Amino acid sequence: MLLDLSCTGARIGMEGPLAPGTLLYLEIARLDIFAEVVRRHRGQGGGVNGLLFDQPLSGDQVLMVRHHAETYEQRQHEAFRDQVRRWVRGEGHL
Repeated sequence: MLLDLSCTGARIGMEGPLAPGTLLYLEIARLDIFAEVVRRHRGQGGGVNGLLFDQPLSGDQVLMVRHHAETYEQRQHEAFRDQVRRWVRGEGHL
């Protein structure tokens, strides 16, 4: 779960937070972002990772990712509704 985003990094919530020093690709909003885990905080039921991007994002990219995150739940709900409609029509499986 994306918690915070800037041009140089992000905070993400995870069920199993990664160890500092872990290198990864963050795929979101049609962007592949190379990042390093620089911080980890464990909590009850998961934790938070602080990521540092290899290359800074542009302001437009930050806005695109934020829009993607803000509309994620709505897109998921609409996709589920479409899947149920197809199932009711006999066009597929849930």
